Amino acid sequence: MSSHLQNLQQATEGELSIEAIGKTAHKLLPIATMIEMETRQHIAALAPEHISDLSESQIRAYTQAIIADLKALL
Repeated sequence: MSSHLQNLQQATEGELSIEAIGKTAHKLLPIATMIEMETRQHIAALAPEHISDLSESQIRAYTQAIIADLKALL
């Protein structure tokens, strides 16, 4: 999970890397569902098949919420 945290932090530094966020969300979603993370709905929204429906500000907000959730778990 710490690698997912690092990937999300790097993807939001400077210019937003939507591809990296989508890839990380895709990998994180099964774990988030299994442990019932509070932000699992945000993670699902950031998955590659849904991320294009979001604005850049929504992507940033969801990603920051997930980062905070991961930090609390680690």
